[in-house]
Amino acid sequence: MALTIGSGGIVTQSGTVATAQTDYGSLISITSFTSSGTYYVPNNCTTVLVQIVGGGGGSAGYCESGGAGGFAEGVFSVSPGAAISVTVGGGGAATTSGSDSILSALPAGTVTAKGGGSGDASTGLAGGSSG
Repeated sequence: MALTIGSGGIVTQSGTVATAQTDYGSLISITSFTSSGTYYVPNNCTTVLVQIVGGGGGSAGYCESGGAGGFAEGVFSVSPGAAISVTVGGGGAATTSGSDSILSALPAGTVTAKGGGSGDASTGLAGGSSG
């Protein structure tokens, strides 16, 4: 996932530019989750960039791969010390969809990246979506 920080703001992988009247300040930390948990907003942090991916769908076993997990991102205002719940979506087993990745307890609400659809010889497959 590409991220560029420049004088014009923060540019995300999808091309979204986050700007503000005031400087965002310096980068405090980068946190990556490979399993579910809680993210605690660091001291002196008032803005976070969130990028999440849903779990990929499982294959059908007949050359039909599962769909990719959805992708969601956004820039959110937060309070130092706040706890943000992180649910990491898992990949689907054979012929089952991947599960959703979810960030909740953000001041702006919940961010979800849907799990990808399973491979299925009769119905095809679908990639996940952002929510």
